[in-house]
Amino acid sequence: MKKFSLLVFVCLSFGLKAQIKLQKEITAGFNLASNSNTPFLLRANQYGTVPFKSGVFFVSPKIYKDYDSLYSTRTKRLRTFDYGFGIEPHMNIGTSNQLLIPQAYVKARLRAFEFFIGRRKEIMGLVDTAMTMGSYSVSGNAIPIPKIEISFQNYVPILGKGLLSIKGNFAHGWFGSSDSVRKFYLHQKSLYVKIGKPAWKVNLQMGLNHQVQWGGYPTKPFKDAKTNVLVTDFGNDLSTLILSATGVRLGKAGNEGLGGSGSSNEQLNRQGNHLGSVDIAIDAKTKLGKLMIYRQSLFEDGSLYYLNNINDGLLGLSFSPKKSYVSNLIIEYLRTDWQGGPYFSDLRNELRGRDNYLNNSIYQGGWQFKGNTIGTSLINSSNNGGIDNNRIKAVKLGAIAQILKSHHRIDLILSRNFGQYGKPIDKKSYAIFYSLDKNMANSLNLNIAIASDLGEYWPTNFGTRISLRKIL
Repeated sequence: MKKFSLLVFVCLSFGLKAQIKLQKEITAGFNLASNSNTPFLLRANQYGTVPFKSGVFFVSPKIYKDYDSLYSTRTKRLRTFDYGFGIEPHMNIGTSNQLLIPQAYVKARLRAFEFFIGRRKEIMGLVDTAMTMGSYSVSGNAIPIPKIEISFQNYVPILGKGLLSIKGNFAHGWFGSSDSVRKFYLHQKSLYVKIGKPAWKVNLQMGLNHQVQWGGYPTKPFKDAKTNVLVTDFGNDLSTLILSATGVRLGKAGNEGLGGSGSSNEQLNRQGNHLGSVDIAIDAKTKLGKLMIYRQSLFEDGSLYYLNNINDGLLGLSFSPKKSYVSNLIIEYLRTDWQGGPYFSDLRNELRGRDNYLNNSIYQGGWQFKGNTIGTSLINSSNNGGIDNNRIKAVKLGAIAQILKSHHRIDLILSRNFGQYGKPIDKKSYAIFYSLDKNMANSLNLNIAIASDLGEYWPTNFGTRISLRKIL
């Protein structure tokens, strides 16, 4: 990771020229709480930069160049080629001393295609990205995974002058090492379709994203209980990547000998740890404002194909009123407690349950990176490795308003936590958050945030974050 960050930094250094318009800013502040833990909504979806322990001073400089948004006066289109880069280190000092790099990247755009290498802050899935409690697959809760990627970052018209548009990505990333597996990888892809021209009052979006943990080496080689073969790796070649990307079920007759992992667990199922969501959203422009309704349906194995876990998912409604000091309202409902039901059997499709979201028997840390869940923050990682609370029901209410030239935000999340199948709990939790953003003189921005945890799941707590951001 250090070598990768150094490479990106060198690339940036060579790219710096006097005529390049760099955007520079620095943010500094502190987190404090009434007990030793930072309240949930002060650390959730902060890209892994806010530690669990409170009492931390932080500073984060940022230098970046984005794409030129200006159109050519000659062609009336964006430039055929453009490039950008950025680096954003983050330092925590206090009860937790950390030097993190949540963003370090180089990117280039050729017409609609974007080529990217590095790590950057992103959310994946159809949601209100500004106010969601967290997209299921990639929510911005963990520090970003370094990757190389080719993508359509924005919708590209392919039919009927914008009647049908697509966007998506294809990426290869590096997880590094965990307690159970060393040097394993990320495969990621997505494809979304939009139906409706920009001028239409109603547009429909739909698509899916697919994430896979694959490859690597077991931290301790082991003898497979079923095959009696010593497993020293989980497949790291092109054929294993193809098996991971396609999601071929290896346990079917005729698939023997396809290659990949020597583990019978994968040979009888699929190569790697698969998860993602199938999304649909409706965008509507009304006389009262803009409305977005969205639904994410979750998949880990065949449960969604057989509709066994169709009850689970994220449902949201976001509304941006016209002519109001309130700029955004949101309500979301997340359910992950059913997981196809409490029983599992390969012999009966209706019994393909106990999905155990975000966990895996080979990649025992589960769907997390550097100690934080990559997907929705309400499914929590444990201190012992893996995910120990993945059966939940949660409701979020949120609002953003502009009052007295200040930006105000309030969030309320009510959740009921059921632990896992086989390790049940039943604990309620209430998380409250309020923030004030105030633009001051000399390109200075003040942010004051307060948050509280109440109920049974998180210890009762009250905390605050105060920060200043200076645009240089």
